[in-house]
Amino acid sequence: MLTFPTAALLQAWERGHDASPGRRGLILLVLAHPDVPVALLENWSVGQRDAALLGLFERLFGGRLAAQAECPHCSAALQMDIPVAAVLAPVPELTSNRFVLEHAGYRLTYRLPTAGDLAALADPASVSRDDASSKWLLQQCLLGVSERDDAGSQDGDGSDPRESEPAGPVSIQDIPGEVIGALEASIASTASSLDPLAEIELKLDCPECAFCWQSPFDIVSFLWSELDAWAARMLREIHILASHYGWSEADIIALSPRRRLYYRGLIGI
Repeated sequence: MLTFPTAALLQAWERGHDASPGRRGLILLVLAHPDVPVALLENWSVGQRDAALLGLFERLFGGRLAAQAECPHCSAALQMDIPVAAVLAPVPELTSNRFVLEHAGYRLTYRLPTAGDLAALADPASVSRDDASSKWLLQQCLLGVSERDDAGSQDGDGSDPRESEPAGPVSIQDIPGEVIGALEASIASTASSLDPLAEIELKLDCPECAFCWQSPFDIVSFLWSELDAWAARMLREIHILASHYGWSEADIIALSPRRRLYYRGLIGI
């Protein structure tokens, strides 16, 4: 925490306090890369975003993830201490976020979801189980559709859409459900191979019953929880020092953590 400006952390915390998880992810990404324009960060893949947030966590809170889980087999409570390095994986740089799926007489050009897409989703209270949000995201990823004359040809997908560009974007409402399902599967498959950190899963072992399973890990919520707890401690410290010494918030934030701790010791807190 010593290497990061306290004011920048508090500003990020305040901006993201009432934001959706996707918006918080972008706010944290801007915090991690303040030198990169937001418009460029919005185009980062989800895996690129999460790799950067794992790196940000390491810079702020150290190289280990202290997490909790419950065994789905025996309900034992697990306390885990996972190295950040064990979660990180190489994130290939996409030369083009543009792919093609041919299925059931349709040729669909699509892209993978981005950090900006997730930030644009509505608040979690209204979209966490709302089918409309997944349809909205799918619509964002669908770049174009055309119907092929050889509808009986073999289905396939690829990453080179240059041979014959499909017609302009259309609503997914106009595409058969079978084709939409194939598109969703193709996006998931492409993301799995080209954006491995888009969905992080931890391999867990229960010491009580030896049951093994995989559990999804969301770095956005994990990092935000740590930042939220830090902000609560920081604001309490500001309150204590301001109340005793009459200093402004800016004056207190400008002090190093060591000096703030020393002044608290002088007043016995």
